[in-house]
Amino acid sequence: MPGILPRTLPWCLSGLMLAAAAPALAAAETPVSPPTSQPDTTDVRTQLLQTVGSLAAANLYQSYLTLGMLADASEEDLYTVKEVQDLLAVIDPLLKTGRNRMAAVGRLPGLDDDDHKAVAQIVGLYDLLIRQSQQLATCLKSGKQDDADRFEATRQQAWKGVAALLGVPE
Repeated sequence: MPGILPRTLPWCLSGLMLAAAAPALAAAETPVSPPTSQPDTTDVRTQLLQTVGSLAAANLYQSYLTLGMLADASEEDLYTVKEVQDLLAVIDPLLKTGRNRMAAVGRLPGLDDDDHKAVAQIVGLYDLLIRQSQQLATCLKSGKQDDADRFEATRQQAWKGVAALLGVPE
C-alpha cells in the first residue's frame, strides 16, 4: 500500500546515536562485584530490578524499531500485507506479555517511589507500542490515510517516551 505510511527511516537514524553512546554507557556501568558467601539481599534485589529494567528498555527500543521497519517494509512492498500482519500477530502478544510482567513487578512489595515511577513509565511505553502495533495492523487492513495518521502520531509519541527512557536525544 505505497503512499499512505510516512517513511520511518529518519527516526531509525537516532538508533545510531544510541549505538554511538553505548560504549560510554557501558563504561559508566558499575562493575558487578564477585559474589560473597553471604550476599546482601538488598544488593541482589537492586541488581535484579536493574537487570529487569535494562532488559525491558532494550525490548521497548527493539520493538519500536521493529514496528517502524515493518511499516517501511510494507510501504516499499518488501513484505506483503499478510506477511506484516503475520509478524504483528507474533509481536503483539510478546508486547502484552512484557507489559503484564512489568506491571507484576510494580506490585512487588518493598519498591520505593523511584521504582514505582520507572515501572509505570515502562508499562506506559508498552501500552503505546501495543497501540502502535494495533494501529499498524488496522492501517494495513483498511488502507485509509486516517489510520496511517493515527499510527504515525502514536509512533512519534512512543519514540519520545522510549528516547526519554533511554536518555537519548529525540
